[in-house]
Amino acid sequence: MKISESQKEKLVEEAKAVLERVYPAENPFVFASAVLTKAGNIFSSANYGSDSASLSLHDTQAALAHAAAHGEGDVIAIAVTSQERHAKGEFTNPCHMCKQLLFLKYWLTWAFFD
Repeated sequence: MKISESQKEKLVEEAKAVLERVYPAENPFVFASAVLTKAGNIFSSANYGSDSASLSLHDTQAALAHAAAHGEGDVIAIAVTSQERHAKGEFTNPCHMCKQLLFLKYWLTWAFFD
């Protein structure tokens, strides 16, 4: 499904806007994601850290869960942002755990349930 340029811009804006909401505030890893659902709504989240790294919630996981909690699990686009310094035109990728989550959710949906 193709998204419009204005949807793309809004998605990136929403992801950038939640960079300031990372928890805890002194977390050295600052990432944020926004997802666009099939219904046209955007849900975003920053990462949520804990003292135990294994119990942290990644930004992409949280954005997907936020959308699903509102009954909108059909995601058509995602924007991931960070405070990393990139050359112009480069972008932040989801981490490998979140890539696996996205791959499994959408590949399995396409392969077996569509």
